[in-house]
Amino acid sequence: GARNLKGNEAEEILKAANLNGLSQVFYSSDTGLNLVIKDGAKFVPNPEADVTKEVLDYLMQQHSYGNKDTRTGKALEKRFGGLGYGWDRDILLLVLAVLFRAGSIEVSHKGQRFDSYQNPNSRQPFTSNPAFKSALFTPVKPIGLSTLKQAVENYEELMGDTVDMEK
Repeated sequence: GARNLKGNEAEEILKAANLNGLSQVFYSSDTGLNLVIKDGAKFVPNPEADVTKEVLDYLMQQHSYGNKDTRTGKALEKRFGGLGYGWDRDILLLVLAVLFRAGSIEVSHKGQRFDSYQNPNSRQPFTSNPAFKSALFTPVKPIGLSTLKQAVENYEELMGDTVDMEK
């Protein structure tokens, strides 16, 4: 999970209209983390990448135990920034942003729950350090990739429009 980042990658993936022109850290390469993969003609977030799976598995475990305090940004930064991982905050923000864009997690901040990256207010925990530390990250049962792909194909066939394959 250690990579050189500019610091704006989390916001980059949340603002991007499509995922084919992002920084190299998103793709499968020597400097990349395989966070975005090609599915047919489209690029989609990859919640199965090693780093995203590591964080998501931890969130799911803590959620199943009913723990909220271990799923805050502050607690996640302590866990993944400490011994054994040594990730800096920007890597953690990037991984959480990919999981959020993929629909694998929800974010709660200041009493609001966000389940869509398209809401501009949902980006604050990924761009502001105080907001990140107090935000709560909760895993959700994602829609299967094959189900989602079928839904997108059906929609495109019915409407004649192309849409991104996201929740």
